Order: sequence, then structure tokens, then C-alpha cells
Amino acid sequence: MKLSTHSPLNAKAAVFSLVLVFLLAGCQWGKSTPPSTGSKPGPDATSVEPTLGADVLRPGDRIRVVYNDIPDRVEPAELQVPEGDGTLTLYLGVEAKFAGKKVPQLEREIANAYVEEKKLFRRITINIERLGQTVSVGGEVREAGNVPWVAGMTVTSAINAAKGMTDYAAKGRVVLTRSTKAVLKVNVNEAQEDPALDLKVYPGDKIEVPRRGIGIGGL
Repeated sequence: MKLSTHSPLNAKAAVFSLVLVFLLAGCQWGKSTPPSTGSKPGPDATSVEPTLGADVLRPGDRIRVVYNDIPDRVEPAELQVPEGDGTLTLYLGVEAKFAGKKVPQLEREIANAYVEEKKLFRRITINIERLGQTVSVGGEVREAGNVPWVAGMTVTSAINAAKGMTDYAAKGRVVLTRSTKAVLKVNVNEAQEDPALDLKVYPGDKIEVPRRGIGIGGL
């Protein structure tokens, strides 16, 4: 049998090819895989939900202020925390900022204003009672109005508390207006599929379910 005179050359080419394969593979080992960009964004990537806890007063909250341990007989005052910093004028003209504060902290601040700052009383005890909290749900729902707020409530659970949406509801264009005036859009169909898109609601928030446009499948 006649051997090819090119066998040594072919062997060298094979070895070179094998080394090249290993070198190219090694170049890929140090590279990190880029993060996936296929994740679905939320209803509003630029929006941030309120970070205030359920025990913090917000604009729209209804409260009762009770004055104790003073000579004067003063009836409790039922008030609503206004927009902005929630400044309210109390008995004898004392002002206090209610928004963003916890009740115990606020009770101490108001008592200090009466006794230390204004020198109106030698002693006073302030009790602040948080009244029933609600969320407004309107538009194409079966029972529009205020529904009681509960901790953990979301857009869909608030709508359910209003007996659900009508057949004319535009489920993809629900509007959530925060008590801070921030406006967010929520697609209820997507929120039912992905709980991360079902935004939480807080006392004083408003939900509006618009009516579908004319035509089949109007959103």
C-alpha cells in the first residue's frame, strides 16, 4: 500500500485546528451573559408607589382630635388631612402638619405646641383617632362610591369591593389617582395574570374605570 507523502502536513494542520478551537472557546469563558431584556415593564416604569406605611397619615385621611386634661371643655374635632403637608388649624389657633407622620409622634408634637411653645396650658393630652379609611371607585363598576380600605388592598380587589366591572368597562385603561395627585394607568387584564402589575391602593386614592370605545374589542 502506497502511503501519501502529505501525511505529516495533514497531521500538523489537524493539530493546529484543534489548538485554534480551544483558544476560541477560551475567549468566551470570561464573558458574562448580558441581562435579559425580555422582562415585561410595569404599568408605569417611572412611577413609584407611596412608601408610607399603613400607620402613617396621608392627605385625605379622616381623623378625630380629642383634647384631654385641660380646664376647658372642648368638643372633639373631626377633620380631614388636606393636600400638601397636611397642615390643620386646631383649637386656639395651634397649627400642626399631619401628613407623613405617625399618630403617636403627632400627639406629642401637638401637646408640646400647646404647653411649651404657646404656653396655653400647663398640661394637655392629645388623642388622635383615625376614622374609617376609604378608597373611591367610580366609572364602569356595578356599585360606584367609597369602599372601605384594608391593608394590602390592590386595584383589582378595590374594584371587586365595588361589585366588579360592568360589561362596558375598558379593562385596559383603568386610572389610579393617588392622594398625592400622581396618576397611574393599570391594565386589569394583565394585573389579573401578573400580581406584580396589580398596584396597591391607599386611603384617599381614587380608581376610575372608563367606558370602552365604540367597536368590537374596544379597550
